[in-house]
Amino acid sequence: MHRTQRAASAAALGAALALCATACTVITVKPAADPLASLSSGQIAARSYADLIASSSVRMNGSRTSTTPGSFSLELVKSEGCSGTISITGVGTFQILVIRSKVWIKPDAAYWDQQKISTAVLHIVSGKFLQGSPSSTGLGVMSNLCALQAIANDSSAAQRTHATFAGQKALVFHGPDGATVTVSDSAVPEVLQVTHFGSGEGTVDFSDFNAPVTLTPPPADETITNGAYYGM
Repeated sequence: MHRTQRAASAAALGAALALCATACTVITVKPAADPLASLSSGQIAARSYADLIASSSVRMNGSRTSTTPGSFSLELVKSEGCSGTISITGVGTFQILVIRSKVWIKPDAAYWDQQKISTAVLHIVSGKFLQGSPSSTGLGVMSNLCALQAIANDSSAAQRTHATFAGQKALVFHGPDGATVTVSDSAVPEVLQVTHFGSGEGTVDFSDFNAPVTLTPPPADETITNGAYYGM
């Protein structure tokens, strides 16, 4: 490069730097403020629980390790019911559908294999939904899982810590009994997980708030209406 070209380049660079010094704005990125920082633990818990109970629908995936071990995956629809599966360790897996005052349970083959029923009866009930009401012994117990208020029971939680849950910022509230409630650290806090200890020890995760869910009764030819007669 000739001396005159270098001089011209240097002059152009100098002019650009001078222009930026007067016209360019230095942007400082500040950490986002915690939207819940000004609220007490009680206020955050109350807000998140109120939103949970008010949700038109929510998905729950849970497990229980004491008393009656097992797991469940359910979609709950407010004031309507729920649908999904329930597995009881050593017993079997059940499809469950609750629509208002009606309950349908479809046991799997593992459950029926343990029942002392004849081959003729097994032929009738195998692969079918047993219909009853929440007052039916077995059907009623299972339908209690659709009671969101009972599962997500609020408890006093004075201490809270920051955490990450499923890749998002969260707050964990610690109850005096060792139970925890995890909520999203966001302007609208959502309950993400509840853990229980003691006789009801287990974990419940919440997701898919207000997603569209339709509860549809099973076809009549796949339903036995006197389900309680068969031990459910």
